[in-house]
Amino acid sequence: STVDPETITNVKQYNWENARMWGLYSLWYWVAGFLWFWRPIAAVAFLTVGATLGTGLLVHAYLKIEKKYKKNCL
Repeated sequence: STVDPETITNVKQYNWENARMWGLYSLWYWVAGFLWFWRPIAAVAFLTVGATLGTGLLVHAYLKIEKKYKKNCL
């Protein structure tokens, strides 16, 4: 989605925290990819749990970031 820079207090820090959030989320996929070479079934299970749990954590992290940097438009 696109965020209007006028609604964010510190755009640079907001972007950095969003990038960090996505980078951490991608770790589930990297680990599953490497795990695939030794234990394919475990990799699929790890990916399934990671994607499910990770999506919830991703939403929670984004809402925290948004709350932290969103201007109060009153």
